Amino acid sequence: MYFPSWGQINKRTEKEARKAVFDTAFYYSGFVREPLKKGMGNKHWAIAKFNKALKLPPTSAYCSSFGAYVFRANGYVMPGINGMAYSWKKSTRLAWHRGLLQIDRELWPRLNLMDAVVCTWSHVEFIGPNADGNIGYGLDGITTIAGNTRGGKNRGEGVYYPIYRPFWMVSGIYNHFSPYFSTLK
Repeated sequence: MYFPSWGQINKRTEKEARKAVFDTAFYYSGFVREPLKKGMGNKHWAIAKFNKALKLPPTSAYCSSFGAYVFRANGYVMPGINGMAYSWKKSTRLAWHRGLLQIDRELWPRLNLMDAVVCTWSHVEFIGPNADGNIGYGLDGITTIAGNTRGGKNRGEGVYYPIYRPFWMVSGIYNHFSPYFSTLK
């Protein structure tokens, strides 16, 4: 995998950085699948690489480590992110929460590609684009890319895109990129 130099990273705009991280995640969505045999979970070289990025055992759930890996592969280390899905939940970076009773046009400018989507169970996914390249959302849900998920019926665990998550499955959406870019000089 290609790792950019600090000079290349520092010259990227936030939008370019988000796209680069999504492209890395999308690359893995094309082939990372766990074997369907019972007891063979996490038996894929890429899953071992994701978990190694966070110093986790190879058998650990990898939704969080998948996200951390694709950020790190592009030169961005998100502080405080560990192997737990809820480590992506930072109140200072909240972009949306399930307490909002009505979805309106003011919400969508706050959501960006690769914002962390923390689900109501212990799972994290990331916002992905729809076919026209914009954030994939509707009034009832959002399009995501994720690791350690089935991504739909009759599929084995793996990395999948696109996944459409209804908002009732989402506890919050968190922006980890903007605070990172606001601290760069």
